[in-house]
Amino acid sequence: MTSIDELIRADSTNTPIALDLLRAFDPATTAAFETADGLFAAFNRCAAERYSRHDAADDQRLVTLASGLSLSRDELIARIRSDESFPAIEEARTAWGAMGARYSKKIVLLLLSRYFRWGVADLLRLRITPVLGYGRLQAEACALLRLFVDEPCRADEWQRTSLTEGGGRRFFNETRGTLRTIMDRYHLSGFYERGSASSQHVRMGSAVSGLSITDDGMQLRDQEVDPENPGAYIRQALWFLGIQVTIFVNFLDAVQEVQCDEWQDSCRTFNEQWARLWRLLEERYPLDEGVANEPSAE
Repeated sequence: MTSIDELIRADSTNTPIALDLLRAFDPATTAAFETADGLFAAFNRCAAERYSRHDAADDQRLVTLASGLSLSRDELIARIRSDESFPAIEEARTAWGAMGARYSKKIVLLLLSRYFRWGVADLLRLRITPVLGYGRLQAEACALLRLFVDEPCRADEWQRTSLTEGGGRRFFNETRGTLRTIMDRYHLSGFYERGSASSQHVRMGSAVSGLSITDDGMQLRDQEVDPENPGAYIRQALWFLGIQVTIFVNFLDAVQEVQCDEWQDSCRTFNEQWARLWRLLEERYPLDEGVANEPSAE
């Protein structure tokens, strides 16, 4: 059996072990992950419904404007993409831009929920470093949602330029400062920085969780959890849940056009559930004095 075969077998073995660790800490822990997954699904359904109505209204505006200019809808869109500028074209350009921004937001919202699912999957495999990376991606994705509000033209740029390596770098360099400002405002910078330090670059932080040094030599484990220290694993799991808390709170500002009262009620309940679990963590597994605490939700 190769080491890859052993890793695949270990993944299937570790999932029930991870679930047992989470449930032993508090049965509500696994329920909190399920709640977060449901909140993403519910918000995406609400967004799809709201955006569909907005898109239909804007599309009708385009048809009406095209008719007034004796153009087909496709001919109007071609004019929108030209350098022409007069009131009807500007109105059409605004409607078209709004539709494009909503399209980009739907994709980013779906990415946010997928990063969450992938992160949970790696948590259950007892792999911590990838989870930190997903936290970084989620922080950036949430900031992108707000960027598309402040600078709607960036939504179309994100779609087009991100498809190439050079375009992606250019978009990142042009928006990096603004995205960092948004993440600071949204209290997401700590999550972003920790993911960058541990999962994006080759740094010592990438090795710490799985590094073992004994008389037999040095080993870097694929599973980064010490069975003798379950508190460290619980802390990482709740750290990742804390990102979801912070993201959900910021949806009210980042995706203002999608407001669901019932979803907000469920979100408040989830936030309280997470806060109780974090307090329990601090009581049961307090950090040693002088050790920096993990970034937690604001």
